[in-house]
Amino acid sequence: YQRRVHGESSDPEWTSVTSLSLKRMLPSLLFGCRRSASISSHVCRLFCSKLAMRRGAEADNSNNSKSESAAPTTSSPSAAAASSSPSAEAPQKKPAILIAVRKDGSFISNTANLLNQKSNSQISAQLAAFSDVTASSSGGSCSGGGANQKKKDVAFAARVVYPQIDGEIRAVAVVQLAAGGVSATATDDDDPNDADSATAATTSITPTTNPSSTTTTTTTTTSATACSATSTTGSNKIKSAYDAVSAVRSAVLSGVSMLDSLGATSIEVDAMGMPQIAAESAHEAVYRFDELKQKKRSTITVSMLADGPSTDAQAWTTGAILSRSHSLMRRLADLPANYITPHQFASEAAQALDSLPVAVVAHDKAWAKHKGMGAFLAVAQGSAEEPVFLQMSYMGAPKSSEDESQVRRICLVGKGVTFDTGGISIKPSNNMHDMKTDMTGAAMVVAAIQATAALNLPINIVGLTPLVENMPSHTAVKPGDVVRAMDGTTIEILNTDAEGRLILADALLYSRNFSPHTIIDMATLTGAIRMALGNAAAGIFSPDDCLVAELDSAANAAGERLWRMPLFPEYEKDLKSKVADLTNVAYSSSGGGASVAATFLRRFVKKTPNAPVRWAHLDIAGISFSQNQATGRGLRTLIQWLRTTAAAEQQKSA
Repeated sequence: YQRRVHGESSDPEWTSVTSLSLKRMLPSLLFGCRRSASISSHVCRLFCSKLAMRRGAEADNSNNSKSESAAPTTSSPSAAAASSSPSAEAPQKKPAILIAVRKDGSFISNTANLLNQKSNSQISAQLAAFSDVTASSSGGSCSGGGANQKKKDVAFAARVVYPQIDGEIRAVAVVQLAAGGVSATATDDDDPNDADSATAATTSITPTTNPSSTTTTTTTTTSATACSATSTTGSNKIKSAYDAVSAVRSAVLSGVSMLDSLGATSIEVDAMGMPQIAAESAHEAVYRFDELKQKKRSTITVSMLADGPSTDAQAWTTGAILSRSHSLMRRLADLPANYITPHQFASEAAQALDSLPVAVVAHDKAWAKHKGMGAFLAVAQGSAEEPVFLQMSYMGAPKSSEDESQVRRICLVGKGVTFDTGGISIKPSNNMHDMKTDMTGAAMVVAAIQATAALNLPINIVGLTPLVENMPSHTAVKPGDVVRAMDGTTIEILNTDAEGRLILADALLYSRNFSPHTIIDMATLTGAIRMALGNAAAGIFSPDDCLVAELDSAANAAGERLWRMPLFPEYEKDLKSKVADLTNVAYSSSGGGASVAATFLRRFVKKTPNAPVRWAHLDIAGISFSQNQATGRGLRTLIQWLRTTAAAEQQKSA
């Protein structure tokens, strides 16, 4: 410490790190207080990482010292100082790199081919150096993973090393894939409870499942259609698609975030066997909402490391397209309410879809009144902002009939309350600012249609997003008021904060005009779903077992979770009104608020002239935002389902 701080080192970063860390953390390191244990561990990891970087750089310098001495250079003193410090070389012209290793430290099979052998050896050596220092510092036993080393656990999840690649020192983030990631094929002797065996399982994330001895196939017949749902739940030999996708996604997110913190502006990412997932995650990691800040962070570009197979490049491109829609959804939800009023939302949606074959129509208040949308208009009447009923149409499937009633369509309906105070039944002030995200369902519909059109999927989609503000005023709807929906159903409003189901009711009724075979609505509808599931999963409600199985399979492949919630007949009794056809909430709460809300919506899903319509409701209130930021969760599930459905429709027509 004395040698580094008092001028005996030419490494300014090492000096600053030492000064900052040891001066503040030395008491914790010396006394080892329980409260400071994590801080001490952090400082140890920091110094071990720095020492590993230095060892790697010194090894490179020693290997090249003879050739350098034979050919003297005329480099400046500043250049010489930079060459002696690996950390000083981190901001460089060439992109930083993100690669993955298994738990034993060995490279994934295709990773070794992406970098030259010398670079791989340097990476392994620097990781081993770090692990050796960790072992001597903490008293534990750990070993870095080279190709010829004995298989042991490596004591890190993500580290940055500085090998020399093509004559330049490059920043390389090395992330460790969790169990269930890309790995070799499992044998029959694998123990599913053993960590090393778990990493040896192969997982397929192909939307169309592969029947095998490890999967169970169940056939469920509903009144609408028959379907075959394949599940890998409970398989001990093969990890689920969710685990595999989550392992890659977590690895990419942590690695890109680490390089971002080091100031990287360009990053090449190893596809890790799942190029689409890697692309989605890399772009997600560099998303930032800072357009309203005066000082903005530099833009980071991400690309796939080296030239893989053409299929990898195509999958990466698909992931990049999907990530743009993911960022669009997050941005719309992150915008403050005064920047995303109903009219501004419609304008943003039209701009996002402008270059795509999507027809966008923004219906005004007069149109809604003419259609008899009394429930939709009731929510809007307390705000000075006029409501907008946004309609988006993408017709990507080949036209098979001139009869519009015979055209197969999917209808996506999204709740679009651009700010929700609760109305007269006003919400508590605590965290009310989060209610700017109450239009996340509408944002998901816009983003899903953008992705579908950008991918040119052969499918027909109609998106409907009723857009309002729910505000208290002398013109606002009051508890006890009765309003009339589009089909004439009268609704007694007992709580004005249960407004989302009111605007969705008219939207679901209007969707009947398009004769859809499937309707999916998505909404940040209830706080009850957050109480039930937390932020681990979205709730799915549907009487159609086949549709639930399809969406659950799509969620699994996308690395997201859905959890089916009940629609018991008992919930209908909670909606009986003494003065109208039904209430918007129960007279006296008996729990099950999320199921009661879904039961309310089900009342407005009408049969089409051709056949009974399939319907599912996604309550995304628990997963839509975290730490005052939109997450974009749920969108990947929806897009994956649309892609699978489009493929099935195309195969059926062929």
